[in-house]
Amino acid sequence: MGIRWRCDLDKPVLIQNFKRRGWIDVSAELEDDSWDLWWANVQSVKQLFGDSMTRLHPHQRINHFPNHYELTRKDLMVKNIKRYQKQVKREGGTAAELDIIPATYVLPQDYMLFAEEFRRCWQLQQKEQQREQQEQQQGQQGGSSSGGGAAGGSSSGSGGTTWIMKPSSKSQGKGIFLINKLSQIKQWSVGSLPPALRSGTDSYVVSRYIDNPLLIGGKKFDMRIYVVVTSFKPLRVHVSNLGFCRFCNVKYSAEVGELENEFMHLTNVAIQQHGQDYNEHHGNKWPLADMRLLLEATRGPEAAERLFADIDGVILKSLRACQNIIVNDRHCFELYGYDIIIDDTLKPWLIEVNASPSLSTTTQADRLLKHRVISDTLNLVSPPDWLAATDPAALPPDVRGLDPAEYPFREQVGSLRLICDESEEYARWREERERQAARAARAAAGAGAGTREGGGGSGGAGGGGDWSWGTAEQSGQQGRRMERHHSARAYGAGAQYGVRGAGGGGGAAAGEGGRQGPGGSAQQQTQQQAGGGEQRWEPARAFRNTGAAGAKTGGGGSRPRSAV
Repeated sequence: MGIRWRCDLDKPVLIQNFKRRGWIDVSAELEDDSWDLWWANVQSVKQLFGDSMTRLHPHQRINHFPNHYELTRKDLMVKNIKRYQKQVKREGGTAAELDIIPATYVLPQDYMLFAEEFRRCWQLQQKEQQREQQEQQQGQQGGSSSGGGAAGGSSSGSGGTTWIMKPSSKSQGKGIFLINKLSQIKQWSVGSLPPALRSGTDSYVVSRYIDNPLLIGGKKFDMRIYVVVTSFKPLRVHVSNLGFCRFCNVKYSAEVGELENEFMHLTNVAIQQHGQDYNEHHGNKWPLADMRLLLEATRGPEAAERLFADIDGVILKSLRACQNIIVNDRHCFELYGYDIIIDDTLKPWLIEVNASPSLSTTTQADRLLKHRVISDTLNLVSPPDWLAATDPAALPPDVRGLDPAEYPFREQVGSLRLICDESEEYARWREERERQAARAARAAAGAGAGTREGGGGSGGAGGGGDWSWGTAEQSGQQGRRMERHHSARAYGAGAQYGVRGAGGGGGAAAGEGGRQGPGGSAQQQTQQQAGGGEQRWEPARAFRNTGAAGAKTGGGGSRPRSAV
């Protein structure tokens, strides 16, 4: 029986890929759940999982994780990245390690914080402008040196920094506008909002505008990069080499009078295609490979290599920011569209992440590029028996003829290159957790009359006990730290193993005969409260520092060893 597919999107680059494989279209059979692969829209995913979390059959694959919006909704992405920045700082790192998005605030909730930051930036810029004018206009009329068009120090005047407003849940440039006066959004103060906005159901994000973008031909551009995630726990990430740059029609200017010119500032194709200078031949797009060649010629090969390694780092850090929040499901994968802008110092900034990157095509080159991205994605996420049965040519020569169970994991699948795989780290973590659980079970069984457990805590380890989890204070600190840092999900059966004395008022210190488990103190071990929370996977900290030196291997991640 052939592979059965459903598709919610009427896009040729999708349909042609399915048909070329000889797969069977069951899109019209809405009540039939015998599909193997479903390329769903986000509404279908919401209905499929919903509150009941529908259990999929082992053979089924779907192209979204249940709560993908934690990364792809702008306000939630900002919230998760900021939370992760705080976590890294608490653990001895610096916020600069996660300096991947411009200063951003969610409105209306963060309006007061934004207003304070806006005024601070405005005052700094005013002082800088005044100093420059005094140096350049000595002897001229003093009144003109105040600059910026502001009167009486009001921060609602022009001349301040520029900020960009975006709806949290819209795409294709809808609802976006630039501001440089606080008075332009005074209606966003919480007391002035209608109920729908006050409740946060239709929030906006306001971000510091990157006013020094890298220009090519005098025009602003951003980069669309395709990223495929096949698992969040352990994290497995491939990045496509087939991205492209999207250019504005009009040459860039930072002049205040041009802030409303969307053909100068917004790179979205849905906006640019309505401009007079829009080029239907190339669609204002340029292949990523050509952009890299230009950078190598103008900035040098090392600078270009460092930039693309830093982009990999931005991608990984954003995924780690929501790794413990995304509901991991082995049936799911995700094709993300990352939008990244480069400033004139070659620093990449994450603008947003799209859960359903556009598969519409405006040019022949666009069609070929997106067709390849989809084909490579299907080859990556298809189980080996699918490829062997329907598209043997997709298998590399070194595995043809092998049993599907013997297929090695491939780092490169067409245009998709592996930048992170935690499979080995995760497997070692699972093994260690199971060993600790077994030790805890043996200790509990052997404690005998010497161990008292209950709501008031536990006493010292009994004469037969050979394991302790440290003091109640240590275990409490560890539990609170984990509760703050990680989402409450467990992996595998038998995940719960205990910290004695977690209930009620807490346990007493371990008795004289007790010994701490392997790996050092109780705080250094991965612990959880008995019968309380659930054991959580904490990825290696090395990934957080991914940059030019480490991005290609995921900043210290282990090598892949299997396909599942």
